[in-house]
Amino acid sequence: MLNREEELRFCKARRAAIALDYQNLNPEQRRAALATEGPLLLLAGAGSGKTTVLIHRIANLMKYGRGSDCDEAPAWAAPADLAFLEGYVQNPDPAQKAEQERLCRVDPAVPWSIIAITFTNKAAGELKERLERMLGPSANDIWASTFHSACVRILRRDIDRLGFTSSFTIYDTADSERVIKDIVKDFNLDEKAFAPRSILGYISRAKDAMKLGKDYLQECEKAGDYRLVKIAKVYAEYERRLREANALDFDDIILDTVRLLQNFDDVREYYQKKFRYVLIDEYQDTNNLQYLLASTLAGGYENICVVGDDDQSIYRFRGATIENILSFESQYKGARVIRLEQNYRSTKNILEASNAVIRNNEGRKGKELWTEHEAGDKVHCYTAMNEHDEAQFVAAQILAGFSAGRGWREHAVLYRMNAQSNQLEQAFKRNGIPYRIIGGIRFFDRAEVKDMMAYLCAVNNPNDDLRLSRIINNPPRGIGATTVERAQAIAQAEGRSLWDVVSHAKDFPELQKAAPRLSQFAELMAELRKLSGEMELPDFYEELVQRTGYAVMLEQKNTVEDRTRLENVHEVLSSIQNYLENAVDEPSLAGFLDEIALYTDLDSHDPSEDCVVMMTMHSAKGLEFPVVFVVGVEEGIFPGIRAIGEAEEMEEERRLCYVAMTRAKEKLYMTCASQRMLFGRTNSNRPSRFLGEIPPEYVEKSGRLPYAERAERETERPARRTPLRRTFDRGFSMGSAAAPASAGAPAPDWKSPAAGRAPAGGALPGFRMGDSVQHKAFGRGLITKVTPMGGDALVEIAFDSVGTKKLMLKSASQYMKKEIFRPNGQFSPNGSIRVIDQLTQLHLRLVGGVEGVKHPHGPDAHGLGRPAGAGGVLEEGAVPGLGPQQGQGAGEGLRVALLQAQLLDKDDLPKVPLQPVAGQGGPAQLGYAGGEKGHGLPGRGAPGQERLRARLHGHLAGVGVPSHVQPLGHDGLRRHVQVIVVLGELGGDGEDGVAHGVAVFAGGGEPPAGQKAVVNLHPYAVGVHQRAVKVE
Repeated sequence: MLNREEELRFCKARRAAIALDYQNLNPEQRRAALATEGPLLLLAGAGSGKTTVLIHRIANLMKYGRGSDCDEAPAWAAPADLAFLEGYVQNPDPAQKAEQERLCRVDPAVPWSIIAITFTNKAAGELKERLERMLGPSANDIWASTFHSACVRILRRDIDRLGFTSSFTIYDTADSERVIKDIVKDFNLDEKAFAPRSILGYISRAKDAMKLGKDYLQECEKAGDYRLVKIAKVYAEYERRLREANALDFDDIILDTVRLLQNFDDVREYYQKKFRYVLIDEYQDTNNLQYLLASTLAGGYENICVVGDDDQSIYRFRGATIENILSFESQYKGARVIRLEQNYRSTKNILEASNAVIRNNEGRKGKELWTEHEAGDKVHCYTAMNEHDEAQFVAAQILAGFSAGRGWREHAVLYRMNAQSNQLEQAFKRNGIPYRIIGGIRFFDRAEVKDMMAYLCAVNNPNDDLRLSRIINNPPRGIGATTVERAQAIAQAEGRSLWDVVSHAKDFPELQKAAPRLSQFAELMAELRKLSGEMELPDFYEELVQRTGYAVMLEQKNTVEDRTRLENVHEVLSSIQNYLENAVDEPSLAGFLDEIALYTDLDSHDPSEDCVVMMTMHSAKGLEFPVVFVVGVEEGIFPGIRAIGEAEEMEEERRLCYVAMTRAKEKLYMTCASQRMLFGRTNSNRPSRFLGEIPPEYVEKSGRLPYAERAERETERPARRTPLRRTFDRGFSMGSAAAPASAGAPAPDWKSPAAGRAPAGGALPGFRMGDSVQHKAFGRGLITKVTPMGGDALVEIAFDSVGTKKLMLKSASQYMKKEIFRPNGQFSPNGSIRVIDQLTQLHLRLVGGVEGVKHPHGPDAHGLGRPAGAGGVLEEGAVPGLGPQQGQGAGEGLRVALLQAQLLDKDDLPKVPLQPVAGQGGPAQLGYAGGEKGHGLPGRGAPGQERLRARLHGHLAGVGVPSHVQPLGHDGLRRHVQVIVVLGELGGDGEDGVAHGVAVFAGGGEPPAGQKAVVNLHPYAVGVHQRAVKVE
């Protein structure tokens, strides 16, 4: 037994011994991890490691229980135990770890007594994954999930108390809108005056206030508001239809859980006793219902820990109330508050700029983030001329980042509203930047996938009228819309489900004609329902796809679009497998449908996919990127027009700005435009007040001067005959942004709309098919196709490192230059030819042998592929080759062997016009009609410049070949091959000499007359192999 003083020493030593496990945390994080009992508010700033704290706190609860946070020593503790603990704290010995843990444990928590609620499935998954790494398999028994997922688990167990069955369906927003649309139509309301989405907003707010349909209707009738009464009647009908369909929408999931806990004492007591510790993440974004749920669950032990940042409360439009976090201390008397202010994400400059902006808000708890990171780059504020200029600036900086070694995925572009993405997307497409929009069409929003989900939902819950009506004639079964409407009318009139009517169609005179087809459909669904209970989920899904005829329908249509749709139908299997691998409870069809219904777009963001991410600022919450662009930072856009003059709305917008800025780890760009077209209207907006709130020492400006600063400069500047022109870097240089112009260089006029942008009109930059180019971001490549488009051109370029990209020429030309290819050459008097590169030899065999190479002097030496006679035009799909040539005359030794081993579909080969070009005293040769002057090999006496233009690819001197060149199908590269072998005897000087362009590749020099050339192939022709053919 210990006396009181020894007990206190024991508790102190126990706490210190437990703290040794968490030395990797900073002091405030450690305090939070060790505070286990009673209400706790963690004010966790952006990037302060709150997930790490949550994980260590849960680990502490499971390992030591309340050992680190109680003043009771166990009755069995002896002075020897106290001495051991105090000794261990002074000198921790791994060999004594087990004994230390035994002495420090006080009521350790079992995993299922802990519930940790996050806002996204992704966050919940990360929490579980990290806990499992730390604690082992037992971590899987912790309830780590979103509010909706946790509520679904509670409802599946007890929802029958509220009159639903446990196989209820979850309606997503699109499903809810369809039901509202039907009701608006049935009530003869004008859909423009009563937009379904707007009505859903009213219903959602009513549910958040715990008002059911009848309560809301009474309230609206009392208020006497005609419009609200109509909306309330729609709500009441919506509620009725969902109940009939045994369906819940997203709001119902939480509302019904709260109703269940409040109205049924035994259910409430069960969960209050079950959950000893309740942890809520992102508490600043909770609405009234979520607050009620959290406080009810924690009502037993009151061990509630809420983590949040009042400066990141940005979901007011969804009903979130910042009051929940601001009033936490008044609701829970004696609550402890711990501030996590050390930031591990951003540089000092980014952090100081963010702090300066948020400091202007009044409704906040107050905290100052700090970091041990270096100062880093200043926040780059760029003022563009318009939205095109802004988009091109962003694209240029991303290309610069990529060429400096950054991955595409390290860049994120954030905007206030989705409409702003349009110009950015166009700029990215023009410049070949891969991107992905979070919030675009999601996989599960595609029609064919929704059809499959509708089948699964209808199998799981036959009373789901909405899903049933979607699939009853899909694929077509001869059940027309009129029949379905009649069946729906009967169902409504008799208070039965649509399934009930369809499965007993012969009982209704109105359906007699369609009864056989309806019965056939009912039998199919009944069979599927039976199979769903007998087969494994993946096998059942494949059976469903076949039995319904959906796959057959898409196969028969056989268009590219339908093939893609069929792939999507099969892709659902991946989601099923993913669900099976991660299922917490016993896997089931209902469980899979729940997971899909709760699936959010951010969960589909795969950080391993290498592309630039574009999203709204709201969607970026919880994410971080090395480089962040916040675009459209202008009054009227950000802050939005609705926030101007509204103090609470403005504070919300400022919090959103703080969230956007604190996503950046290393570089932060904030851009605005002097004028911008949005929704078809052009406006001139002032730069946002948020930019003005950043102290100048943390900002680097470039681009146009904002109007106010321009006017200021004008007034400051004394009148001069020749006013100095101010230099502004347009920000498009691939080097450091905003580099000052050299003293001797002419200063670009910042007033000029063309400054720094691709020319709007005039001649196109001088790039042609066959040109070798060096791109600043993508490296070396070959232009394989040029397609004029309006005042621009679409170019296809095969790059060595990144494959083929399609770029718009005007934009791309800013970042690339032509590369002149100079092959190596050796010359020898010996006329024999030997193919020495095995790789090349292999591909020559693939297209029918190397006869034309082996026997250049034979009277019937043939080229490869389908011969094209002199002056002929190759048929589509033919491989260009030489027709029969007689070796005679002064040019008897000249042979050009074109071997184009194209492992491509025939459709990929363009028509190549060929024409004979006779050399004086030499045999007929095939020339390329699209050459420099429509001729074949330039003669010896042709102008030097003409010879310099001769290229191995494209305008190949003397030999016609489409420049469809791809890397070899070797070592994982694409299986596109083009091998070109050019051999020939050179003629003498003068006009009558045989043309010898074979040795004059793009200025490669002229060999002595009468010599043979060793030709090293262009690296694009044979991948990495430059050595291919040798002439000895």
